[in-house]
Amino acid sequence: MSNIKVLKEKIANLPDSAGVYIFKDSQGEIIYIGKAKSLKSRVSSYFGRDLSSKTVALMTNVSDMEYRLTPTESLALLLEASLVYQYQPRYNVSLRDDKSFPSVKITHEEFPAVYITRKKEADGAGYLGPYTDVKLLRQALKIIRRSFPFRSCRSLPREACLYYRLKLCPAPCVAKISREGYAKIIENISLVLKGKTADLIKRLSEELVLRSQAQAFEEAAKIRDQINALGSIGQSQTGF
Repeated sequence: MSNIKVLKEKIANLPDSAGVYIFKDSQGEIIYIGKAKSLKSRVSSYFGRDLSSKTVALMTNVSDMEYRLTPTESLALLLEASLVYQYQPRYNVSLRDDKSFPSVKITHEEFPAVYITRKKEADGAGYLGPYTDVKLLRQALKIIRRSFPFRSCRSLPREACLYYRLKLCPAPCVAKISREGYAKIIENISLVLKGKTADLIKRLSEELVLRSQAQAFEEAAKIRDQINALGSIGQSQTGF
Protein backbone atom coordinates (compact mmCIF):
# COMPACT_ATOMS: atom_id res chain seq x y z
CA MET A 1 0.00 0.00 0.00
CA SER A 2 1.41 3.43 -0.93
CA ASN A 3 2.42 5.93 1.73
CA ILE A 4 -0.17 8.44 0.49
CA LYS A 5 -2.95 5.87 0.82
CA VAL A 6 -1.88 4.93 4.35
CA LEU A 7 -1.67 8.61 5.21
CA LYS A 8 -5.17 9.32 3.92
CA GLU A 9 -6.52 6.36 5.89
CA LYS A 10 -4.93 7.74 9.06
CA ILE A 11 -6.46 11.14 8.39
CA ALA A 12 -9.89 9.59 7.79
CA ASN A 13 -9.70 8.07 11.27
CA LEU A 14 -8.58 11.23 13.06
CA PRO A 15 -10.78 12.36 15.98
CA ASP A 16 -12.76 15.59 15.88
CA SER A 17 -10.81 16.81 18.91
CA ALA A 18 -8.18 19.36 19.83
CA GLY A 19 -4.57 18.36 19.59
CA VAL A 20 -1.27 18.51 17.75
CA TYR A 21 -0.39 16.77 14.46
CA ILE A 22 3.13 15.75 13.51
CA PHE A 23 4.17 15.26 9.88
CA LYS A 24 7.18 13.06 9.09
CA ASP A 25 9.15 12.40 5.93
CA SER A 26 10.16 9.03 4.46
CA GLN A 27 13.12 8.84 6.85
CA GLY A 28 10.91 9.29 9.90
CA GLU A 29 12.19 12.82 10.54
CA ILE A 30 9.68 15.31 11.93
CA ILE A 31 9.30 18.04 9.31
CA TYR A 32 6.22 19.95 10.51
CA ILE A 33 4.18 20.31 13.71
CA GLY A 34 0.83 22.08 13.93
CA LYS A 35 -2.06 22.46 16.36
CA ALA A 36 -5.78 22.26 15.71
CA LYS A 37 -9.14 22.73 17.37
CA SER A 38 -10.29 19.75 15.29
CA LEU A 39 -7.53 17.43 14.13
CA LYS A 40 -9.78 15.76 11.56
CA SER A 41 -10.84 19.02 9.94
CA ARG A 42 -7.43 20.72 10.01
CA VAL A 43 -5.33 17.85 8.69
CA SER A 44 -7.90 17.02 6.00
CA SER A 45 -7.51 20.55 4.67
CA TYR A 46 -3.96 19.73 3.58
CA PHE A 47 -5.47 17.59 0.81
CA GLY A 48 -7.80 20.31 -0.45
CA ARG A 49 -7.51 22.62 -3.43
CA ASP A 50 -5.93 26.05 -3.77
CA LEU A 51 -3.05 25.22 -1.44
CA SER A 52 -0.18 27.65 -1.05
CA SER A 53 3.16 26.81 -2.66
CA LYS A 54 4.65 26.29 0.80
CA THR A 55 1.93 23.80 1.74
CA VAL A 56 2.33 21.95 -1.56
CA ALA A 57 6.10 21.67 -0.93
CA LEU A 58 5.42 20.39 2.58
CA MET A 59 2.89 17.75 1.54
CA THR A 60 5.19 16.51 -1.22
CA ASN A 61 7.58 15.42 1.52
CA VAL A 62 5.07 14.04 4.05
CA SER A 63 5.07 10.24 4.31
CA ASP A 64 3.62 9.68 7.77
CA MET A 65 1.66 11.44 10.49
CA GLU A 66 1.12 11.14 14.23
CA TYR A 67 -0.99 13.15 16.63
CA ARG A 68 -1.40 13.97 20.31
CA LEU A 69 -4.74 14.85 21.87
CA THR A 70 -5.10 17.72 24.33
CA PRO A 71 -8.07 18.69 26.52
CA THR A 72 -8.35 22.17 24.98
CA GLU A 73 -7.09 24.16 22.01
CA SER A 74 -5.08 26.44 24.30
CA LEU A 75 -3.15 23.44 25.62
CA ALA A 76 -2.66 22.28 22.02
CA LEU A 77 -0.97 25.64 21.38
CA LEU A 78 1.42 25.05 24.29
CA LEU A 79 2.19 21.53 23.13
CA GLU A 80 2.76 22.69 19.55
CA ALA A 81 5.21 25.38 20.59
CA SER A 82 7.09 23.11 23.00
CA LEU A 83 7.50 20.39 20.34
CA VAL A 84 8.65 22.93 17.74
CA TYR A 85 11.12 24.21 20.36
CA GLN A 86 12.35 20.63 20.92
CA TYR A 87 12.49 19.24 17.36
CA GLN A 88 13.02 22.38 15.22
CA PRO A 89 11.15 20.98 12.14
CA ARG A 90 12.38 22.56 8.94
CA TYR A 91 8.92 23.56 7.68
CA ASN A 92 8.24 25.42 10.93
CA VAL A 93 11.19 27.68 10.26
CA SER A 94 9.01 30.62 9.22
CA LEU A 95 7.19 30.42 12.55
CA ARG A 96 10.40 30.31 14.54
CA ASP A 97 11.96 33.24 12.71
CA ASP A 98 8.94 35.52 12.28
CA LYS A 99 9.23 38.28 14.88
CA SER A 100 5.56 39.23 14.49
CA PHE A 101 4.44 36.16 16.46
CA PRO A 102 4.01 36.51 20.23
CA SER A 103 6.45 35.00 22.73
CA VAL A 104 6.44 34.65 26.51
CA LYS A 105 9.00 36.92 28.12
CA ILE A 106 10.55 36.14 31.52
CA THR A 107 12.42 39.24 32.64
CA HIS A 108 15.95 39.18 34.04
CA GLU A 109 15.21 40.44 37.56
CA GLU A 110 15.39 39.27 41.15
CA PHE A 111 11.67 38.46 40.90
CA PRO A 112 11.05 38.03 37.16
CA ALA A 113 7.84 39.18 35.52
CA VAL A 114 6.12 36.87 33.03
CA TYR A 115 4.11 38.35 30.16
CA ILE A 116 3.42 38.16 26.44
CA THR A 117 5.40 40.26 23.99
CA ARG A 118 5.95 40.55 20.23
CA LYS A 119 9.33 42.25 20.61
CA LYS A 120 12.56 40.50 21.53
CA GLU A 121 15.30 42.64 23.02
CA ALA A 122 18.90 42.05 24.05
CA ASP A 123 18.08 42.69 27.71
CA GLY A 124 19.04 39.38 29.31
CA ALA A 125 15.43 38.20 29.49
CA GLY A 126 14.31 34.71 28.53
CA TYR A 127 11.92 34.30 25.59
CA LEU A 128 9.81 31.20 24.98
CA GLY A 129 7.93 30.65 21.76
CA PRO A 130 7.01 32.00 19.30
CA TYR A 131 3.34 31.02 19.44
CA THR A 132 0.80 31.16 16.63
CA ASP A 133 -2.25 32.54 18.44
CA VAL A 134 -2.02 35.27 21.07
CA LYS A 135 -5.60 34.68 22.27
CA LEU A 136 -4.93 31.01 22.95
CA LEU A 137 -1.58 31.88 24.50
CA ARG A 138 -3.33 34.13 27.02
CA GLN A 139 -5.70 31.28 27.87
CA ALA A 140 -2.78 28.89 28.30
CA LEU A 141 -0.95 31.27 30.63
CA LYS A 142 -4.12 31.61 32.70
CA ILE A 143 -4.18 27.84 33.11
CA ILE A 144 -0.52 27.78 34.16
CA ARG A 145 -0.99 30.73 36.51
CA ARG A 146 -3.64 28.93 38.57
CA SER A 147 -1.03 26.37 39.60
CA PHE A 148 2.09 28.53 39.47
CA PRO A 149 1.19 32.13 40.35
CA PHE A 150 3.57 34.72 38.95
CA ARG A 151 4.18 38.44 38.74
CA SER A 152 3.02 40.03 35.47
CA CYS A 153 3.47 43.74 36.29
CA ARG A 154 6.22 45.60 34.42
CA SER A 155 7.48 47.25 37.62
CA LEU A 156 7.06 46.17 41.23
CA PRO A 157 4.32 48.12 43.05
CA ARG A 158 4.53 49.25 46.68
CA GLU A 159 1.63 47.12 47.82
CA ALA A 160 0.00 43.84 46.85
CA CYS A 161 -2.53 44.09 44.03
CA LEU A 162 -5.71 42.23 43.10
CA TYR A 163 -3.75 39.33 41.60
CA TYR A 164 -2.37 38.52 45.05
CA ARG A 165 -5.86 38.44 46.54
CA LEU A 166 -6.95 36.16 43.68
CA LYS A 167 -3.96 33.88 44.44
CA LEU A 168 -2.52 34.51 40.97
CA CYS A 169 0.61 36.31 42.19
CA PRO A 170 2.72 35.52 45.28
CA ALA A 171 3.32 39.26 45.88
CA PRO A 172 7.12 39.52 45.87
CA CYS A 173 6.55 43.28 45.97
CA VAL A 174 5.70 43.03 49.70
CA ALA A 175 7.99 40.10 50.53
CA LYS A 176 5.27 37.44 50.64
CA ILE A 177 7.64 34.97 48.98
CA SER A 178 11.39 34.37 49.13
CA ARG A 179 13.68 34.78 46.17
CA GLU A 180 14.35 31.02 46.19
CA GLY A 181 10.65 30.17 46.33
CA TYR A 182 9.85 32.49 43.44
CA ALA A 183 12.78 31.16 41.39
CA LYS A 184 11.29 27.67 41.74
CA ILE A 185 7.95 28.92 40.38
CA ILE A 186 9.68 30.48 37.36
CA GLU A 187 11.60 27.25 36.74
CA ASN A 188 8.35 25.28 36.85
CA ILE A 189 6.68 27.65 34.37
CA SER A 190 9.64 27.32 32.01
CA LEU A 191 9.44 23.52 32.15
CA VAL A 192 5.75 23.60 31.20
CA LEU A 193 6.34 26.00 28.31
CA LYS A 194 9.23 23.87 27.04
CA GLY A 195 7.08 20.73 27.08
CA LYS A 196 8.91 19.11 29.99
CA THR A 197 5.87 18.55 32.18
CA ALA A 198 6.71 14.88 32.71
CA ASP A 199 10.00 15.92 34.35
CA LEU A 200 8.17 18.50 36.42
CA ILE A 201 5.51 16.00 37.57
CA LYS A 202 8.24 13.58 38.64
CA ARG A 203 10.00 16.28 40.65
CA LEU A 204 6.77 17.48 42.26
CA SER A 205 5.83 13.90 43.15
CA GLU A 206 9.12 13.49 45.01
CA GLU A 207 8.51 16.77 46.80
CA LEU A 208 4.98 15.65 47.68
CA VAL A 209 6.34 12.56 49.45
CA LEU A 210 8.80 14.68 51.44
CA ARG A 211 6.12 17.18 52.49
CA SER A 212 3.76 14.37 53.51
CA GLN A 213 6.46 12.66 55.56
CA ALA A 214 7.15 15.97 57.29
CA GLN A 215 3.38 16.29 57.96
CA ALA A 216 3.32 19.57 56.04
CA PHE A 217 -0.14 18.68 54.82
CA GLU A 218 -1.15 22.12 53.51
CA GLU A 219 1.95 22.31 51.32
CA ALA A 220 1.45 18.69 50.25
CA ALA A 221 -2.14 19.42 49.19
CA LYS A 222 -0.97 22.36 47.08
CA ILE A 223 1.64 20.21 45.34
CA ARG A 224 -0.97 17.49 44.75
CA ASP A 225 -3.22 20.04 43.05
CA GLN A 226 -0.32 21.16 40.84
CA ILE A 227 0.37 17.56 39.81
CA ASN A 228 -3.30 17.00 38.96
CA ALA A 229 -3.42 20.19 36.88
CA LEU A 230 -0.31 19.17 34.97
CA GLY A 231 -1.48 15.63 34.36
CA SER A 232 -3.43 16.20 31.17
CA ILE A 233 -0.64 18.25 29.62
CA GLY A 234 1.96 15.68 30.61
CA GLN A 235 -0.01 12.86 29.03
CA SER A 236 -0.27 14.86 25.79
CA GLN A 237 3.47 15.51 25.71
CA THR A 238 4.64 11.89 25.84
CA GLY A 239 7.32 11.05 23.31
CA PHE A 240 6.72 9.59 19.87
